[in-house]
Amino acid sequence: MKFKTFVKTADEINSESSNNEIRDIVAEFLTESDKESLEIIPRFIQGRIFPAHDERKTNVSTSLMRKAISEVTGIEEDTLNSRMPEVTDMGSLFDEFDIKTEQGQQVLGHNYITVSEVYNTLSLIASTSGSGSQEVKVNYMVSLLMKCSSIEAKYFTKLILGNLSIGVGGGTVRKAISKAYNIDEDSIERALMLTNDAGEVAKIADKKGSDGIRDIKLNVGSVPILSMKAKESKPIDVFEDMDSDEVYVEYKYDGFRIQAHKVGSDVTLYTRNLQDVTSSLPDVVQYIKENVTAEKAVLDGEAVGYHTDNFIKPQKYQVTQKRIRRKHGIEEMIEEIPTKPHFFDVLYFEDDGLLIDEPLETRKNILNNICSNNVLSRCEKCSTVNEINDMIIESNSDGHEGAMAKSITSTYEPNSRGKKWLKLKPDGETIDTVIIGGTYGDGRKSDFIASFEIGIWNTDTNQLEHIGNVGNGVTEEHSKKLTEKLEKEIIKQDGRSVELRPTTVLEVEFEDVQPSPKYESGFALRFPRIVDQRDTKDIEDADSISRLKKIAESI
Repeated sequence: MKFKTFVKTADEINSESSNNEIRDIVAEFLTESDKESLEIIPRFIQGRIFPAHDERKTNVSTSLMRKAISEVTGIEEDTLNSRMPEVTDMGSLFDEFDIKTEQGQQVLGHNYITVSEVYNTLSLIASTSGSGSQEVKVNYMVSLLMKCSSIEAKYFTKLILGNLSIGVGGGTVRKAISKAYNIDEDSIERALMLTNDAGEVAKIADKKGSDGIRDIKLNVGSVPILSMKAKESKPIDVFEDMDSDEVYVEYKYDGFRIQAHKVGSDVTLYTRNLQDVTSSLPDVVQYIKENVTAEKAVLDGEAVGYHTDNFIKPQKYQVTQKRIRRKHGIEEMIEEIPTKPHFFDVLYFEDDGLLIDEPLETRKNILNNICSNNVLSRCEKCSTVNEINDMIIESNSDGHEGAMAKSITSTYEPNSRGKKWLKLKPDGETIDTVIIGGTYGDGRKSDFIASFEIGIWNTDTNQLEHIGNVGNGVTEEHSKKLTEKLEKEIIKQDGRSVELRPTTVLEVEFEDVQPSPKYESGFALRFPRIVDQRDTKDIEDADSISRLKKIAESI
């Protein structure tokens, strides 16, 4: 398929406001795609290059992209940079300037590039690392851009920088695949859950139909499942929320979510955003080998760092997160932050296969039979509010975060946040927000972003909306490290203010919520304070305006 065909469709979608119309456009586009492009199209249309669990990243910053654009246009980088405040994103520079990159097509003897060619170039860029890699990446980008028309260059830039936002999310793609191949949506949803790759699901649907979709199995050890999530509640509301007289109550650990896949003596660890962190946590892997008897299983739990290897006094999350995705000094980190898993669920077990449709009580029984107490989360059945409060007090006294309440009959619903699982925290209200901008500080703070613009989701428009700024609660050292990360995500800069590509989640605590016409969300937080940088959470996991409204009503 020609890349300009993809671009034309993406442009059409971008100008459409009806979700049903967008679904229909995507469905028709899938049926018209050739075999070579079909696996790529469902990812590209969502602004994604690789499957969600694929670790590859292009790691192309705006400054590197600007260098490539400068080389193919002959326009100075400073000139390009000066025009950034006037455009929505760097790809839109190709609207701002009359850039004629088609000359490269004639040199190579053809007048188009294909979707596969774009994907292969992006794959090459993602696989390039080490000394001199930045120059090699620029060369790859220049080589492709020279073969693009201006609008193709615009969409290639949006793809590589991760800001191709045309209103197509996972739900739209799910519905489109269902319609395109006449397969019921529930089956498509389950297939997506097991593969975490819309491209693979579309390819199977096209080639094998509904039978092929139903035959998809979880590839244990290679593909993780999205984690089930919890809503917040209060102990007094638990039994009413769950419509039950008895619930499971577990410790809520202040660590990071892990999903452990065990196949024989091989163990693979994934974070909640599907990243493989096995190599960073060899001590956790060994702990699992010694304390889990199952030959083949998938376990859901939390990895917690402790002060010593007697695993009595837990570290704060800010300390424990140093263990995540570390590539160097791992042995030193094991000494500094001994880490162990606490498992609270089993999603797959040997011949029983996938267990997510089984009630939690059944899954707990299996979990207790295949794990030693060393790796099990603390859990009790409770039938009174006092018993729940006692578990919260016990958890806090042991240095942990609070408690979770779970319905005994609940099935496991990947990526779902409902009342089957409830998070019970005794502290002040907190929400997960996304950094969408910031302001550099004054004086000695002028080299780093000292105040962060934060947003949460408007679920009606699927857009992040501004709810205020926050700077309290973070040390200068943390601000400097965060700035190093965020400077790679700058979309545009105006003086000390920057607009950022949304990539980073902050947990923010506050005392009150009040209506405010100042922010597009319509709300503002009173006395906000940064609690944590949630590296293991995707921006899709951030909270919504509807939840903030409920908090406002309860305060």
